[in-house]
Amino acid sequence: MGHMYNYGMNTSSKGLTVDAIRVTGLNATVGQLCTIAEDCKSGLISSVTHTATGVYTFQLSVPYPPKYVIIQPSLSATAATSAGNTARYQSASYNPTTGQFIITCNVAGVATDGGATDELMVDLAFNRYTR
Repeated sequence: MGHMYNYGMNTSSKGLTVDAIRVTGLNATVGQLCTIAEDCKSGLISSVTHTATGVYTFQLSVPYPPKYVIIQPSLSATAATSAGNTARYQSASYNPTTGQFIITCNVAGVATDGGATDELMVDLAFNRYTR
């Protein structure tokens, strides 16, 4: 399924693609795919792979946007007392040639996978134009 830019949102920005995604199955075996639980039916994200401990590689669908504006991840928690697992965009990881970017997760600076019931939510904004 292809994705359509700016189909369901009104904005004064020209060429801005705004999307959000919710990913589950963060405890998948390294090298396996996580589950895209919700992507607002945009088809912007093709897959999410658990590539190493605490590392998730997102693959976009073509056409790949030339620039990103924001990639803002957050993790759910099962309870107020859950360990403080933090999700962050890995600096300079978006590659407009391959359409990939990386989200890392850690607890107190140690790479940590998300749990079986955790959800990784990512707010995304891409620019379709290079200038």
